[in-house]
Amino acid sequence: MSQNSPKLRNLVAYEGCNASGSLALTRYTELMNGIIDTAEDAKLLRERGIIVNRLKNDEEVANLWNEMSRSMRLTKVPFLDKVIEDVNKYHDSKLKVKAGKFMKAYVF
Repeated sequence: MSQNSPKLRNLVAYEGCNASGSLALTRYTELMNGIIDTAEDAKLLRERGIIVNRLKNDEEVANLWNEMSRSMRLTKVPFLDKVIEDVNKYHDSKLKVKAGKFMKAYVF
């Protein structure tokens, strides 16, 4: 377990104690867990300047976010839900993704 994982878990738990709060950190954590599954995902995001890695390596980044998913339940934060939906639509609209889905459905 990353030494940062308990700190992040505690921040998310603290945010959840405020019933009227927006749970933005919690939702951000869910988003990051959703897009970073492997060290390769972390590397891609780091190389593109989307994230900054101050941990030892990309594997630690992946482990940090994956560890967070064990104790969290999904929340609803409309503005972040919209961003996630837009990212998924953008991804799904790419020719490479469409071709892959076509191949999976009709060829393989």
